[in-house]
Amino acid sequence: MAETIPNWLLQRYAVLFRKYRNKEFTFKEAMKVIKEEDKVYASMVLSELRKAGWLEIKINPEDARKRIYNLIMPETAIENIKLTI
Repeated sequence: MAETIPNWLLQRYAVLFRKYRNKEFTFKEAMKVIKEEDKVYASMVLSELRKAGWLEIKINPEDARKRIYNLIMPETAIENIKLTI
């Protein structure tokens, strides 16, 4: 299930989506796209997107210390948003 996300996080998702859509990307690539020099902040953005169900993470098969990221399509995330009415 996906969750609604705050505007600041949606803006970062949109920037990543414009660049990668359904392509995989690395942490360094994400930092460049969201123009964030602070690794802690970039890590928090990716972590929040994952927790909300808008991002998938898998282990890099070439280096288990690194991760590969893939965005959930917005239509899928929106269809899966939990309603809390």
